[in-house]
Amino acid sequence: MDRELLYRLKEGDRKAFDAVYWRYSSKVYNTVLYLLNDPDLAEDVVQELFLTVWEKREQIQPDLNFEAYISVIARNLAYHYVEKTLRGSHLEIGLDAVDVAVSSGEEDLEAESLREYIFRVISHSRRCAGRFLS
Repeated sequence: MDRELLYRLKEGDRKAFDAVYWRYSSKVYNTVLYLLNDPDLAEDVVQELFLTVWEKREQIQPDLNFEAYISVIARNLAYHYVEKTLRGSHLEIGLDAVDVAVSSGEEDLEAESLREYIFRVISHSRRCAGRFLS
């Protein structure tokens, strides 16, 4: 990325912001889509990311790796959305919600491993929520 473009963005130049958006939005979208597997949610994250970039534009350091900067923001926003979704659902997931039709022993083992992981996440989230509510 051209440092001059980042300096202009830092100064509040909307055309520079547009150029940055068009240069990076599809890459950020694909990364977030890979993490979340939800096109609508990935789009929301991209919008929030670039809103954050605009709001914090004065903190941009044009001599540093801008792509790494927005990649970290994208990853953190994606994780935040997952955490928010888990907390918002009240974690009332029953065994029937994670039942998987399987035909081989290997698939059975994989499905059981997934169930155990989901229940560990739910259990951990409930403990954390209990601490915040106490």
